[in-house]
Amino acid sequence: TNQVNIEGTLNIFTAAKDDLNNPNDLDCDSTGLWSGLFILGNAIVNSPMANSNGNFVENTLTDLITSANSASGVVNYGGNVDTDNSGNLQYVSIRHGGAQLGGLEPVSGLTLAAVGQAGTFDFVEVLACAGDGIKILGGRAEVKHAVVSCPGDDAYTYDLGYRGQGQFWLGIDPGNLMGDHQGGVQPEDATPYSTPIIFNATYIGKDMANGEPELIKFTDNGGGNYKNSVFYQSQAGISLEFSYIISGPFILHSAIINDPFLGSIQGLDINNCTFSNIQGDRFLLDEDQTGFIASTVQLRSISNAVAVTLG
Repeated sequence: TNQVNIEGTLNIFTAAKDDLNNPNDLDCDSTGLWSGLFILGNAIVNSPMANSNGNFVENTLTDLITSANSASGVVNYGGNVDTDNSGNLQYVSIRHGGAQLGGLEPVSGLTLAAVGQAGTFDFVEVLACAGDGIKILGGRAEVKHAVVSCPGDDAYTYDLGYRGQGQFWLGIDPGNLMGDHQGGVQPEDATPYSTPIIFNATYIGKDMANGEPELIKFTDNGGGNYKNSVFYQSQAGISLEFSYIISGPFILHSAIINDPFLGSIQGLDINNCTFSNIQGDRFLLDEDQTGFIASTVQLRSISNAVAVTLG
């Protein structure tokens, strides 16, 4: 299996026009000057292309990498090895990326697609990317000491059954959401569910008058666990999507998941987290839907959430 091994005191991925000897030549508005870093593994994703046993998955990155990057125009990722090792990425700064490949949407600064838990992703920074900062598609990547600053879109995005762990995630001044957390595509309730555990996150938003009103949004049956985290400065805190199919919250939001690696976890859990300078609700229904207020539906999954107003 091919692996990436980038270690050392500081490793910088940036545009050719970025003069590293001049700290003032590019700023947070200098985005899309190159693409980004993609790491593709063999772990499980909940793609609709899974075979009959639901384990092996072949997915494509045609929305991220164009035909110019491969002979067939298709870049495959995904498999059935959650312990897959894609290598080590440590002390890395990814700057001013997010180009639109093939006229599509801006790519992410760092994309981890079907990456297993055996790799190491530690001390990673994404600065001024035109797209998302860090995007995780399925797998069990474990990401620690991550910083995403002023992305053009969302800071941290996961989808397709991501079940890894994160710790010490810092997000600052996103163009849209701090966390865009989704479960599946077709169908949206595909398994395995997206149920990562994230400890000690600090998300610092802004006015967001031109972006989403909340810091974090759970959609498409996306779940997850935030513990011991701080969410600061936004119009609203966390929103959950309403399911028209079952006329209520997605079943995952009240489920107990028996994960072979993480043990027994709740499908969605916001525990021991502090909300500060949130102008409106800490928990709310997705504004594009109707039907329930999240904080009254699943109280046991939203515990010890403290609201703080700074004078």
